[in-house]
Amino acid sequence: LSQLSRPIKRWLPNSDAIHRVETLKDETPHMGEFLDEVLNTMKMAERFTANRFTLPPMILKGPPGVGKTHSLFALTEALGLSMHNIPMSTLGAGFALTGMERGWRDPEAGLLAKAAAKSKHINPIIILDEFEKAMFKKADNVAGIEPALLQMLEKDSARRFYDLYLEQEIDLSEVSYIGSANTIDSIPPAILSRVKVIEVGYPTPESLQRLYSKILNNALKDDYGIDCLTVGVTTNKDRELLTNINPRLLRNNAGRILSTIIMTAQRGDHIYVSAEELLRLIPSDPNTALKGIGFMAVL
Repeated sequence: LSQLSRPIKRWLPNSDAIHRVETLKDETPHMGEFLDEVLNTMKMAERFTANRFTLPPMILKGPPGVGKTHSLFALTEALGLSMHNIPMSTLGAGFALTGMERGWRDPEAGLLAKAAAKSKHINPIIILDEFEKAMFKKADNVAGIEPALLQMLEKDSARRFYDLYLEQEIDLSEVSYIGSANTIDSIPPAILSRVKVIEVGYPTPESLQRLYSKILNNALKDDYGIDCLTVGVTTNKDRELLTNINPRLLRNNAGRILSTIIMTAQRGDHIYVSAEELLRLIPSDPNTALKGIGFMAVL
């Protein structure tokens, strides 16, 4: 936490970063409204040489398995911007964000202070995953997280965010907060009034093909150090078969798939693998049986 006092740089958008986000939008058209919001903010900052960059607070709302969290991770990778993920369902009380006073047993700094200490940039993106599952209100004499969230989401109060463990204020006014949620029914109106809610629908078969191809090519290069081959996912029959592929299982079984399909390939080859073949190579997951299938299952 001593790093909170160190000099830190500010991330600013440039033409290369804008191009990468535009490419991401082409790959995930169902995230178009969200990525347009990001691109508009980036382009305005670049055009007028802004001296800071922060996205407005947003919540991506859509059914499980449409790639909300995956797309947020892909965005921060495309930007090259520091990112921190907070699973909101794990926060049992407000002190998880604000820190716990030193008089209590096992006190520690809050998650926001910890994220700030680890960040390479003064304006990171903090992902608030499964936003609707947080404990917003006080329960069993334990304070909920609604007051801390309200302080985070208002620039003036975020500039003086007080961590109870550190006993000092932290400037979080340049942090971008983006949440993901399956529903907003349980989120207090005071919080919803401070964020933009963006509806996210199901991806098209074409975008699924691009996503699955990217997963396999990333595994080929990053996990196995092979950059002389490329892989493309296609379908010979029903394009809807693409929705039966679970992205998490595809990532977890990439080695098994790749070792099967590339062993007869030559350097420079582009290898096609069908959705039908992927479904044969990916073992079924009994844990997803009651949660939907493929991209409709939880990522």
